[in-house]
Amino acid sequence: MADVPPPSKKQRRKQEKARWLAERKAAQQVGGIVSSKRKRRNQRQSQATASASPSAAVHYEACTSATCDNRLAGSHCVVRSIEPYVHRFALFAKGRWAGRSLRELFASEFPTLSTDYCVQAAQLGLIRVNGEVADLDTVIKGGDFFEHIKHRHEPNMHLPVEDSTEVSTLKSLSKTWIHFETDELMVVDKPSGIPVHPTGSFQLNSLTHMLQHDRREATVEKEVEETETLELFPVHRLDRLTSGLLILAKSADKARSLTAELTATSSDVGAGSRSVQKYYVARVKGEFPDTEGGFAAVKGLNSGLVKIDSASDGFWRVTAPIGLMSPRQGHVRCVIEAEDSKPWRTHQIRVHLQHLGFPIVNDPMYGSVNEEKTLEPMLSLSKLPTVLPSLRHVRSISQRVRTLPDNVFAEFSALAAQHGAVNLGQGFPSFGTPQFVQQAAIDAITDGNNQYTRPGGHPSYVETLAEMYSPLLNRELNPMTEIVTFNGAQEGIASIMAAVLEPGDEVLTFEPYFDAYVTVSQLHGVKSAGVPFRFDPAKRAAFLSEDAHVAERFTSRDFQADLEKLEAKLTPNTKMLVLNTPHNPMGKVFSKQELEQLARVLERHPYVIVLADEVYEFMTYDGLEHERIAALPGFFDRTISLFSAGKTFSCTGWRAGYAVGPAHLVGGITKAHSTVPFCGTTPFEVALASAFQQAKHNGYYDELRETLQTKRNRLCDALQAYNWRPIVPEGGYFVCCNVQGLPFYDEFRDIEITPDTPKTEFPDYQFAYKLVKAGHLAVIPTSPFFSGPENRLAPGVVRLAFCKDDKTLDDSIRVIESLKN
Repeated sequence: MADVPPPSKKQRRKQEKARWLAERKAAQQVGGIVSSKRKRRNQRQSQATASASPSAAVHYEACTSATCDNRLAGSHCVVRSIEPYVHRFALFAKGRWAGRSLRELFASEFPTLSTDYCVQAAQLGLIRVNGEVADLDTVIKGGDFFEHIKHRHEPNMHLPVEDSTEVSTLKSLSKTWIHFETDELMVVDKPSGIPVHPTGSFQLNSLTHMLQHDRREATVEKEVEETETLELFPVHRLDRLTSGLLILAKSADKARSLTAELTATSSDVGAGSRSVQKYYVARVKGEFPDTEGGFAAVKGLNSGLVKIDSASDGFWRVTAPIGLMSPRQGHVRCVIEAEDSKPWRTHQIRVHLQHLGFPIVNDPMYGSVNEEKTLEPMLSLSKLPTVLPSLRHVRSISQRVRTLPDNVFAEFSALAAQHGAVNLGQGFPSFGTPQFVQQAAIDAITDGNNQYTRPGGHPSYVETLAEMYSPLLNRELNPMTEIVTFNGAQEGIASIMAAVLEPGDEVLTFEPYFDAYVTVSQLHGVKSAGVPFRFDPAKRAAFLSEDAHVAERFTSRDFQADLEKLEAKLTPNTKMLVLNTPHNPMGKVFSKQELEQLARVLERHPYVIVLADEVYEFMTYDGLEHERIAALPGFFDRTISLFSAGKTFSCTGWRAGYAVGPAHLVGGITKAHSTVPFCGTTPFEVALASAFQQAKHNGYYDELRETLQTKRNRLCDALQAYNWRPIVPEGGYFVCCNVQGLPFYDEFRDIEITPDTPKTEFPDYQFAYKLVKAGHLAVIPTSPFFSGPENRLAPGVVRLAFCKDDKTLDDSIRVIESLKN
């Protein structure tokens, strides 16, 4: 066959016009007109955007460098490393490039690339113009789309972290830098060493990319559909080595408007007319010298920062000490240098004055002087609304709240609803509130009990509680001074800790634990530590066995409080021990003998208060009785006993908790409680007074135990039959299981837990995610109930709730049976 001649120029134009008309007609049919030229430009723009966001594996590890800036400054540090990757550098040709060859372009615009490299890159087809491989003699025209494909090795990034930062949270570390965020912008506290946007050697290790990447990963993990991709545009600039507050807009238009607003302000902070000032700051060792000018705020510190100016001989010398003050914590931030009389130019601060992130104190050149001739910070959180009037409605979120972990119960309840799964995750009864309790609430409302009551609780309610608990605690309780009611027992935990603990105090818990003890502690600035239960060695070996089928039966009696470890953990800072019995999630019921042994340890530590969480007091099985540490001699005066009427009467949505304790503690707890909800819910408190009175005579407590024990036995028998290795509970709502013997778990068996592995990638989480999506059964991973992976019972332990109606249990058992193979 003869060769077909290529189309002539006229024919190509005709074909192009026909294609353009066809596209135009198609666009008109859907209500829009897009020219082919514009369409091609949009496609190239899309390619440019995609190429600007490369991806590669990210790793975190603890920093061990002796010369690390963060560690020299006394901060904890982690290293963020990026695996090598292929990066496509792409952009539209700039106007000044037109008419120049690629050879000229590389020599003038990209001088760091050697001539030999450019020649080799062109020969390998790594340089393209408008999608076509180009040689170095190609002449650039206006609007050309330029691409350069390069294999990249990014420098490691050293990031400062809080002492309490969990390694498992590092993959979302950037969210801890966000002070606040709206639909249009975010304000972040940029650490030193991170470039604001992708540039030079730093692409993935840049602030905007980290924020965008972490946000995208979070939505993928939680299976949340992103409505749109997060794009961030810096409103102002901070050097890579400069730390400080940075404003990022979420659109180019918003960035332009904020920049105009920022530079137009005439306030004493951030005046747009100020010139750019440059200087260097060196780390020095020793004390600040005595100088004129009043350095009272920083004088006497053992280390600090000094300003360095350039002299005519080219050397940089110390001219004046300065202090950099954190805008959030409000303290002087200091760093240390090695023994060297010559200062380093290690921290360049090159910022417009109105954009300065950390206010400089004791320096009239860089500090802002008000009418009283006192210095004010530049761009701190308190000054943002002054600098940017449009931000006057914005407030910061505290570090304590921003670093709280996500709630695992809310997460899996949402997944259960999303995937239509049977929900054995969250611990709420689905078999209904007793009729006599419902009727008591109706009567209380219709009788007019609908206004505030006293913060300590409605008189009829606390009198009923005092009558009920006085014989149980071997003392006559004063209902007005030794009882306080809450909007749920969890609010009780918060009010109790607020009343009796100070920031820096420590709370001990037996673990696994109900996670609210730890999160509420963190919210109050209180440290927490766990003491693992001692697992019977023979039972533990069987529990961890790799055998496909284990006949051994496990119960919560196999676990004992490790009193030696407990006493070793007790320090002068330990001010509270949380004692949860019946225990969540293990179901352990502490015997009187165990409580007496524990009491003997605590007698040697009289400064420790006991928070006895006894919300499952009426849910003990197999004939066991609930024992109370507050009833032991000498312990009422140092114990706060916490209870839940919502748990007792299967009405958890009523949020009805209460506590009993000595008057000197209850008074403070009531005061803390009154600052938030002020008081409990009046109609429900009146109703519960009636419900407790009726329950004494109508056999309700026995019926509740029998009902839950039957449900426990039914679910545990199925779990045992199908190799879930259940730990049969003596009390409470829950059963924990080790699922490592299930084929359904096999793909997670070899997951290696490293210090930087997020909890959501632990085997129990991955199993639970797979089960709720593919198996349509929601359970709770138990990793959040341990202080560290080394304390877990086993890698694949999950928690199931059996306080469910018969149909829910039937459906769940069918799923459990289906997983046997």
